[in-house]
Amino acid sequence: MDQKNSIVTKVLEQYELKKQQYLAKYIIHTHELNQIKNIINKSKLNINNLNHIEYNELLQLFNTINNRFGFYVNDDSISNITSSDSESKSFTQQINKFIIDTNKSFQHKKLVAFLREFQHI
Repeated sequence: MDQKNSIVTKVLEQYELKKQQYLAKYIIHTHELNQIKNIINKSKLNINNLNHIEYNELLQLFNTINNRFGFYVNDDSISNITSSDSESKSFTQQINKFIIDTNKSFQHKKLVAFLREFQHI
């Protein structure tokens, strides 16, 4: 190819620009992969082994990577229930504890499944 030709040069420049934009948009970056690997090593796939900062970092990676690739991530949790009846207060508290535990368990399972996808890379 005649790379001195201005049209060829501009086409090649545009190709490289589009290629870099595509790669920036649709790849998992090295620093993200390194963060995930560090979390895997620290947690041993047990989310409870992470401190608050590491947990939030994992959540951010989970959401960022899934959103980048167009995967819908439903972060909605089951809402607590309320009762105006004083007699059912104890029962309502038990149900709400179950709801909180279920929400936490579901979130942990999602994150562990995410980490497992990167475990052998």
